[in-house]
Amino acid sequence: MEEVLYHATYGEYINSIKEKGLGAVQHKNWEFSEDGVVYFTPYPDTAISFAEAAEEVSDEVYNSGIVLLAVPTAKLNPVLLERDHNIVGLAESISCAYRDVVPPEDIYVASNTDGSMERLLKQTAVPAHS
Repeated sequence: MEEVLYHATYGEYINSIKEKGLGAVQHKNWEFSEDGVVYFTPYPDTAISFAEAAEEVSDEVYNSGIVLLAVPTAKLNPVLLERDHNIVGLAESISCAYRDVVPPEDIYVASNTDGSMERLLKQTAVPAHS
């Protein structure tokens, strides 16, 4: 398992994530997304591309910018981490599902260009990817 997993979200949702954690308030990006699940990938660019291609996101939310989040796998309960049943075939390892809320203190804002990470709770302005 990778040391860090990534999840891309939108600037519109960052204040809620800072307050309640990742997955506490569900915002589905795809019709087939499961309730109570946070989807992660070990690849930053894949997380961003999932957010770019989301089908169930309004223009207003999309235009608030994509924010790349990172969570150290050591902070996740391995019993609640499983393969993403929406991905089949050779690409199965590209995504996983986590069946719990990730507390704000365990979440980092990541850069997909230089790999740097900073705690979400320390951020005053969260950089969005264009």
